[in-house]
Formats: sequence, C-alpha cells, structure tokens
Amino acid sequence: MKSFLFPGLGHFHCQKNFKGTFFMSSAIASLFLLHSTYETYQDNKSISDAAYQDYFSATSNIQEYARIYYDAYTTANNSMDDMIGPAVVLGSIWFWNILDLNQVVKKHKKIYFNLKMNNVKVGIGF
Repeated sequence: MKSFLFPGLGHFHCQKNFKGTFFMSSAIASLFLLHSTYETYQDNKSISDAAYQDYFSATSNIQEYARIYYDAYTTANNSMDDMIGPAVVLGSIWFWNILDLNQVVKKHKKIYFNLKMNNVKVGIGF
C-alpha cells in the first residue's frame, strides 16, 4: 500500500484528494519541524561537547567552566526533548493515515483481509 510509504499517497490513489492533501501536508510539516529541532539539537550538542572539553582541560576557574558545561548540557538535553513532539505527531499522522485508508479501502471493497489463527488470506476484488 502506498500509504505505508508516505502519508496521503494511498488516499490519492483512491481518489480521496482532500484527505490525501491533508495527510501529506501534515506529514511534510511534521518532517520539517522534526528536521528543524534535530538541527537545533545538533548545534546545542556541539556547544555542549566543546564546553565539556573546556571543562575537562581547565586548570583554573574550574567552577566557572563547570557551570558553563552544565548550562550547555542542559540546553542540549532540552533540545533533544523538543524533538519528541514532532516525532510523535509524525508517527500519529502516519498511523492515522493507515487506519483511515483501511476504512476507505473497506468501503470500496477493493482489498480484503481474512485473518484466522493459522491462516491468512489476502484478496483483491474488482
């Protein structure tokens, strides 16, 4: 199914253009936010790593370097936590897209599944 590849593709295939546009644009926006928060995390992580190296090699003002490292480390961890939101939203959109498309397909009776304990049948009807 195309919806497993990217949200909205299966809806476009079934001529559900509004839903396809909704799912695809939501997924693209979530990917953009995820990418943006990941870049922020990478920047903050680099700053934290540099602050750690300064702290580790310090011979004087150790408390000041420790405070700077702690602040940078906290900022990096907070930016990592910020990535969770867009990732959860993207996963939810993907899952909702697949569940919704399953309802669309059942309504059109193009694909059906028959599940039993030791028997799985998949059929396509036209």
